Amino acid sequence: MFPPSGVRRNILIAGISTAVITVVTILGGIISARLLLPEGKGTLTAVMLWPSLLAALGALGIPDAVGYFAARDKERTSQVLSSGVAISFLVSVPLIIAGYLLMPILLPKYSINVIHLARVYLLYIPLNLLAVTFASSLAGRLKMAEYNVVRITVHLVFVATMPILYALGIFTFRTLAFASLFANLVALTAAFLMTKDHRWLQIAPSRVQAWRLVQYGIKGHIGSITSFANQRLDQLLMSILLPPVALGLYVVAVTVAAVTHLGVSTIAMVAFPHLANIKCRATQIRQLIGYLKVGFLLTVASGVLIWLCAPWVVSFFFGKAFTAAVGPSRILTIAGVLLGCNTLLSAGFKAFGMPLTSSHAELVGLVVTVIALAALLKPYQLLGAAWASLIAYASSFLFLSYSLYRLRNNESTLEPAVTQKQFDV
Repeated sequence: MFPPSGVRRNILIAGISTAVITVVTILGGIISARLLLPEGKGTLTAVMLWPSLLAALGALGIPDAVGYFAARDKERTSQVLSSGVAISFLVSVPLIIAGYLLMPILLPKYSINVIHLARVYLLYIPLNLLAVTFASSLAGRLKMAEYNVVRITVHLVFVATMPILYALGIFTFRTLAFASLFANLVALTAAFLMTKDHRWLQIAPSRVQAWRLVQYGIKGHIGSITSFANQRLDQLLMSILLPPVALGLYVVAVTVAAVTHLGVSTIAMVAFPHLANIKCRATQIRQLIGYLKVGFLLTVASGVLIWLCAPWVVSFFFGKAFTAAVGPSRILTIAGVLLGCNTLLSAGFKAFGMPLTSSHAELVGLVVTVIALAALLKPYQLLGAAWASLIAYASSFLFLSYSLYRLRNNESTLEPAVTQKQFDV
């Protein structure tokens, strides 16, 4: 029966966690949208967007590498985690400096106060990188309950601050940015304490192990960066080219459509460490196809529901001020089906020890995104950005599907899966 009995429990844990995160995130989106209105929502997004991009740039694929090697070589978990934490901390410093200098250029349509706030929000970079690195070790060792506690914490704490800010009469995009930093600090603290309880920080960082992490991480990092760019390039360009109102409307459209692929993202989260623990390549491929079938059906079902209910969802939850977000949200819902499948396929290739395949797929999607946005963003604005996302995700999906087809039909897939020795220096 699929999925295997050992996996079902972790999928259930991750599914419940994703459901909680979804409800909490949507609730927070509704509250912030209604109280900040499109302009304030757009400004908050702009403040958070560029530091998030810099954090993605600085990750270097280290969280994925920590999860992979923690799963493949459990005896070295402490050394793997310590080395990953050291790398994540060191790369944060130049990223903060670069972000501080670039903010006036990246946010030309915003006031000096907004630019200053975005500079302060650069503290998100070390908080996020360290928290994700700690959490990845938990996932790699299949401590899924603890891993999902970290996932939930950042969202729950952030949204929990909203009624407090409102009651105090200080509910603004500025205070919400600080609330987000606080939530990330709490999540980092939780992740640190959990790994400390497992005594995974008893060994000093190793240059050899750090190099292994970088070797694996960089291969997948190209895909992670391009994936982030594929999903955020439209918003990044809007923050430069369009007024805050347009960005605020589009963020709501993205929020509504995001429900479509949350379920399959949960499956991918569980599939990665389980597939990485399997030694036989043929078995890995069979199980990935099984995950993909379940994920595809789940995304289609949720996508149809969201597409039909989009007008009511936007109007009822976010307010009539966001009515213009309905059209883009429907296009993004279709795109979400493909994005969910891409997430699962990418997780599979990373678990196979083939992160470059995921990176190549994302590069294909990024090229298509750039071309599509250049042609569609200015004349069609929100709708153009949504169509660009759909076309890009479709391109990546075709590439990944064909790659899996070739791998499945290659006789070499019957050989054992990649081992850590292949990454030895």
